[in-house]
Amino acid sequence: MIFIDNKYTKCYFSIINNAKSRISINGYIEKHHIIPKSLGGDNKKENIVSLTAREHFICHLLLPKMTTGKDKRKMSYASNMMLCGKNRYVPSSKIYQKIKEEFAINIGIHNKGKQAWNKGLPGNFTGMKHSDETKVQISVSQIGISKPRTRPTSTITRERISKAKTGQKYKPTSEEGRKNKAECKMGDKNYNFGRIFSDATIEKQSIAAKNRPKYKQLKIIPLKDIPIKYIKYDDSKMLIVDNGYIPNDYKKPFAVSARPILNGLLEKGYKIVEGNESYIATINGKQKFRRLLVQKVIS
Repeated sequence: MIFIDNKYTKCYFSIINNAKSRISINGYIEKHHIIPKSLGGDNKKENIVSLTAREHFICHLLLPKMTTGKDKRKMSYASNMMLCGKNRYVPSSKIYQKIKEEFAINIGIHNKGKQAWNKGLPGNFTGMKHSDETKVQISVSQIGISKPRTRPTSTITRERISKAKTGQKYKPTSEEGRKNKAECKMGDKNYNFGRIFSDATIEKQSIAAKNRPKYKQLKIIPLKDIPIKYIKYDDSKMLIVDNGYIPNDYKKPFAVSARPILNGLLEKGYKIVEGNESYIATINGKQKFRRLLVQKVIS
């Protein structure tokens, strides 16, 4: 007999015999193999019984206690699978934990010393070593290919997110919070700690940082979509925009800070208005701040 002669086996067959003697079940039922197929059972009528979801779950809870060795691992896997799917009996948290723990132990014993099933397959390079020639070929093939860390967000989605966040007020970081953030990047906690860069590398990084336009910080959108708090008009009705916003449908000159210029605005189809490079905004008769006048280039 494939089952151990114990109280769990007696309880199991008590449920099976009771189910066989029933005429019918009202409501949801599940078919159960009395001798599991993985233990040599078949699909014959004599080996199949109709159970309620709760009875079916209890039977699979008993089967690992009725078997040993490899058969016990199979039944443990089956009982774990009973936790999946809809319309199933929902066990208590204690039973759920017990099933998961037993499954973890048995699957660990089963996989001990075995090689991962996908090791060496195409697309999985775990444990594989490339020749220097192959490494060069891979490096050359990837040049110029953009690999975003996350799935690219569509323009419509970005606009929705922008509108949803417009006007939101975020709680400023406390002094303690700022201190904790700073401490997380100090000393050996900093990912660059201990790294030594050559003078040539430092010089190269410095030049690249100075000459790199930060286009992402430019928000070139229609005037009507710019938040009101970043739009001003001075006494001379000159439009003033802040926080990196640039109206793409405004044909007249408008005032911006120096930051958008440094971020590459002039490379996006805008020019500085000649003769008015330095503009001082006057609001309510008082000179407020210095700005630069720019205008969209109309081709």
